[in-house]
Amino acid sequence: MKETKPPTNVDVAVYALYLLGGTQRRVHTEEIALKAHELSPRQFSWHTRHDLPDAETARMALSDAQKRRYGAFVSMEGPSQRQGMWMLTERGLAWLDRNEARLRQLLTHPETMPARDYESTQLSAVIKHPAFLDFRKTGSCRAIEDYQFAESLRCTVNTAPNVLRARFQEVRTLAAKSSREDVLRYLDACESKFPEMLDL
Repeated sequence: MKETKPPTNVDVAVYALYLLGGTQRRVHTEEIALKAHELSPRQFSWHTRHDLPDAETARMALSDAQKRRYGAFVSMEGPSQRQGMWMLTERGLAWLDRNEARLRQLLTHPETMPARDYESTQLSAVIKHPAFLDFRKTGSCRAIEDYQFAESLRCTVNTAPNVLRARFQEVRTLAAKSSREDVLRYLDACESKFPEMLDL
């Protein structure tokens, strides 16, 4: 049996950013450090106190993840890396599409993210997005822009159609499973308005 390679600090930091909504917003270094510590305490803790998160370890992992030789998975804005605001790049999204299942299996602990919470997170990205909220208010996606539709699926307008379509189908399945008719109506409306984005 092939041995599963343990996640690197870069793996954990990028995955932590993803779980914190780094496809839609920029996230502070310290917030990522807390999530990374939650996912892998021994990798992201003080040497003398494994119960305390180490922001410097997270900063170094994010700094590496920003470099091309490590994949250029993240970008940063801010006065310094320690006070930086980070977001996933297209390369980071593509890498996560290939590695999310592996990382979820290795880093998900029952006390931090049960399977039902993962599904809830997927749906929450849509339910909390301004595009969906506008649709619920107006019953129309006429005012919704293509980038807003993509962001509501935790993607961007530059995401490959096959990737966007896979995310779209995943959210549709979860919405049906959760009997979220409002989300299904939103997805149907967006599918009709943006067929080229889904390569339909």
